[in-house]
Amino acid sequence: MSLWSQPALRFGLLGFGLSGGLFAWLTTLDQPLHWVLWWCIAVSAVTFLVFGYDKAISGRSWVRVPERTLLWLVMSGGTPGALAGMSLFRHKTIKASFRNRFWVAVSLQVLLVAGWLTRDYWLV
Repeated sequence: MSLWSQPALRFGLLGFGLSGGLFAWLTTLDQPLHWVLWWCIAVSAVTFLVFGYDKAISGRSWVRVPERTLLWLVMSGGTPGALAGMSLFRHKTIKASFRNRFWVAVSLQVLLVAGWLTRDYWLV
C-alpha cells in the first residue's frame, strides 16, 4: 500500500502544502505583521476550507478527511478557521469525541500562546 493511499497523509500533505503556499504568498505582501500571524491566517483559511469540503462530501461514498488531520490543522494555528467552519457549516459540532479533542487542542494552543506572550516575564 502506498503512503499516498492513506487519507490522513494525503489530506494532511494537501492541507499543510496549501497552508505553506498561502503563507509564502502572504509574506510577500508589504504588511508589517509577524510571521506567526501570517501563518495563523494561512492555516486558518485552509482549515476553514477543509471543514467545508469535509461537510460537503459527508454522506457520499467519497473518502472523508480524517479527524486527526482536522485536529492537526487546528493545533497548528487553524483554530479561528475551524471555529468558523464548525459554526458556518455545522460540521463536527455534535460528535462529542471530536469536540473533546478539539477543545483539548485549543487549550494547548492557548497555553502555548500565553507562554510565548509572557516569555520575558518567565525568563527574569
